[in-house]
Amino acid sequence: MNRPMSMFIMLIILAGSCFFYGEYCHAGGDELTVNKLMNAEYRLKCGKIKLTDGVFENPIEGAHHSSTEWPGKFDFGDLNGDGAADAVAILWSFVGASGTWVELVAIKNQKGHPRQAAALNLGNKVNIKSLSINSGLILLEIVRHSPSDPMCCPSVHFLEKYRLKCDKLVLVSKEKLHVGTTED
Repeated sequence: MNRPMSMFIMLIILAGSCFFYGEYCHAGGDELTVNKLMNAEYRLKCGKIKLTDGVFENPIEGAHHSSTEWPGKFDFGDLNGDGAADAVAILWSFVGASGTWVELVAIKNQKGHPRQAAALNLGNKVNIKSLSINSGLILLEIVRHSPSDPMCCPSVHFLEKYRLKCDKLVLVSKEKLHVGTTED
């Protein structure tokens, strides 16, 4: 067999194996990962921060904003219709003596690099039960405070749906959930 023909056959075999085993031949760097998100820059209510392994510690002693953490609530999915897996995440910022700002952050995938598109402060000491992306919608199950709840203990469950529109998180719907309590 001549050299050009053997090169052509090798190319066909390689292309076929990449089609069959696509995940192994993919160039890799175009996907967002948890590690990339945990080491990205964010613009939050408290200002611009850079997480390192999921944590930002304010170097200014006695500052109102002491730290921000990645609590591990996130999901990947297409938020802007470009076919790339973007992300949403929850970040906690510790402020003052007892404040914990909980923020929902939408992150676009720019060729494998996270770029924050929007952030929304969800409130102080709210409880996030679940977070997901479904057909471009962000689904957030959240427990908020009733007017009679103490700050420590929100009790009203909601399913909130958000859409990323023009780099803003827009509330699409909010449904009160009736969650039963069980007594021991």
